[in-house]
Amino acid sequence: MEGLGEAGGPAGRRPPDPHDTEVVDACPHPADPFRPVDWRARRCHHLVEQARCPSRGRDDQCTRQAWSFFRALARSDDDRQRECVRRRHPDLAAAVELRHSPDALRRWEVEARLLAGESFAAVAAKTALTPGAVEGYTRLFFDVLDGLGAVDWVVVNVLRFTPDRPIAEDDAETFLRLYAYFGGTHVLDALLGFYRDPEPIPLDVTQVPPERRPRAALHLQIRAALAARCAPYGDPRVEQFTLLAERLEALNRREAEPAVQPGVDLVQLAGEQAQNTDMSERCPETRTAS
Repeated sequence: MEGLGEAGGPAGRRPPDPHDTEVVDACPHPADPFRPVDWRARRCHHLVEQARCPSRGRDDQCTRQAWSFFRALARSDDDRQRECVRRRHPDLAAAVELRHSPDALRRWEVEARLLAGESFAAVAAKTALTPGAVEGYTRLFFDVLDGLGAVDWVVVNVLRFTPDRPIAEDDAETFLRLYAYFGGTHVLDALLGFYRDPEPIPLDVTQVPPERRPRAALHLQIRAALAARCAPYGDPRVEQFTLLAERLEALNRREAEPAVQPGVDLVQLAGEQAQNTDMSERCPETRTAS
């Protein structure tokens, strides 16, 4: 069915894997810790494929609206009819487009900002979407808002950040969502800047232009943090990146300090003047005594 693609589901009682193909036949209980975050999309996929209607007693309004949208798409005969369906449901159409967009970083940003606790309007303003599209994406593909206070559930079922799962330093999806959830919006903004346009590792910090030094130092600190998370214990890059960042920051501090003209140390001048005055007062007495 167009707009949904393959849907994943929980295997046994393990954390749900977004890449498996199990559908959601029944509505999961809101307190079910193994409920997949995209359960509504999976539920709609199953209902449309089976030519069934949502349950008035069990399916909520969001599921019924999404089912109506996907069923209309499935019944369309050509692109013109499908485009008419999308125009009638612009927010759902934008949510599905985001889900299957080749710009994965934009999708991960939306999810990370939701994990950071940002409102639909705030997320929309930063990702060129409408608040309705962000809400539609959340309801269909990333239903996590009611469980953000359950840290273990978020880490295991949403982030899938478990000891048995290998994670690479370039795994932007995991790290954007992880640091957004635990660090908030400001940490997320810094990490997004790094993954979008990382500063190169400088061979000589003195050759980094002054206007780029703060950003270069920040990205070196990010590299050190990611390496510390992923690399084996004792990886020398962690210390190397940290030292380079410290040198850049020290260079910035030295150049930011006001320049002092040589020989204009006011404290030293005041001491010299006092000493000269004292000597001049003593010289006549010395000559008289002699």
